[in-house]
Amino acid sequence: MRSTGSLALILILVLGAIVVNRWQRKPKLPKVPILKLSPLPGKAGVAEDVAAFVRNGRDVMQAGYDQYSKHGQNYLLRTPWGFMLVLAPRFIQEMVWMPDDKLDNQPTHNEILQTRYTMHPTLEEDQYYLEIVQKQLTRNLGPGLPDLVDEAKRAFRGQIGDCTAWKAVGMWDAAFKITTRTANRFFFGKELASDAEFLQLAVSFSSTVFDGANVLRVDYPFLNYLPFLKPYFLAWKTNVQKDHALARTKLRPTLRARIAQLEQQEQREEQERQRQQYQYQDQERIYYGNEKKSPPNTPSDAVQWVLEITPPSKRNIDHLVHRMMHITVVAVHTSSTSYLDCMNELAAHPEIHSTLREEILSKTTTTTTSTTPTIWRKQALSKLLHLDSFMRETVRLHTNASGQLDRVAMTDVQLSDGSIIPRGTYVTVPSVAMNGDAAIWGPDVNVFDAWRFVKKRQAGGGEEGTQHSFVQTGVEYLHFG
Repeated sequence: MRSTGSLALILILVLGAIVVNRWQRKPKLPKVPILKLSPLPGKAGVAEDVAAFVRNGRDVMQAGYDQYSKHGQNYLLRTPWGFMLVLAPRFIQEMVWMPDDKLDNQPTHNEILQTRYTMHPTLEEDQYYLEIVQKQLTRNLGPGLPDLVDEAKRAFRGQIGDCTAWKAVGMWDAAFKITTRTANRFFFGKELASDAEFLQLAVSFSSTVFDGANVLRVDYPFLNYLPFLKPYFLAWKTNVQKDHALARTKLRPTLRARIAQLEQQEQREEQERQRQQYQYQDQERIYYGNEKKSPPNTPSDAVQWVLEITPPSKRNIDHLVHRMMHITVVAVHTSSTSYLDCMNELAAHPEIHSTLREEILSKTTTTTTSTTPTIWRKQALSKLLHLDSFMRETVRLHTNASGQLDRVAMTDVQLSDGSIIPRGTYVTVPSVAMNGDAAIWGPDVNVFDAWRFVKKRQAGGGEEGTQHSFVQTGVEYLHFG
């Protein structure tokens, strides 16, 4: 009898938590139409629309694009985690210009990855390290390019071998390992990049995070109303705890050694740092956004970049391990899938091989003798127009996500037509549908044209031509953002 009463009390508490949580979380909705695909009425139709999005979000957003977006109309889309506002293409430029205090991508990033649960709660609000890594990657690409090329060659030989003839290769695993090992050379140095166990961890960790996030958001959507159960479901359904334990084993020694070196350096250079006008606040040094010149022989990798802007109070080893693995997820997942798509298109289109090979050799070879190795330089990358076009066309046809520019409204936001995006609204744009729109790309929109963007560059000329390079996004081309 006592056990029955206890069970009833638990059920009442759980149901009460769901009701309170739902009431607290229920946002005000924009005054736009809701996409309805199911012919069923009421809750049955709602459930079927949500299930359709889970099965194939691209097809659902394509239907919304045809019905609303291409006619300039915003609409609401049903998902397992609530409504999502899909903005029409005519509002994309406004969205891009919005400051973070109006439309912010960090909350959507946290929601997609379920950062609090798949990684660590401290990462949810404190992601200062991502910006510095992005800046330093750009700054160090030139001097670091030979090392990247060297590691890419090693990774390629290890996964694919000599390419003297056609051979069957399972490219999913190979692409992720090649991309991850190459990136790890920049992020963690040569030793860890060559560590087979750490490589496998770095490859699998992004899948663990994304799969874990899907468990929490899609497979068991009721957990959105019972968040205290999420860690238990994550431990039950994924390898997240095992992966975090291995990450600590692999990264702790490097982090401890680097922190010790950094602390010694800081003690020696305290007076010099003061002359560089570092600020203080409540006896705590403000590091964020302040970069300093590293001493000679200091490794130039993501570990060092992050440590040099991390205040002493935040140099918790295990928290830093989580930050390093977060960088891996952000940097490697999209790069790996894009590389995989490029390799598949290369295999499908042997007719473009000779043009690409000749361009690469002519632009990167800086020596005249066959015995002297080719030296890759950053300046040469901007001259590989056919390779750039091939990559851009590949990702146009193989966009990773059905929507891009995901944001959350941090306050009520007014668009140019006077419509309001209420605070708390999850916002996206229909990137895949746009990439398949003949009105934007022409009648051959679904045809793979490796030189499509070479032609656009030539037609645009001058500065306008650079808008069609792989790394440039725009209103009509959204590979990331």
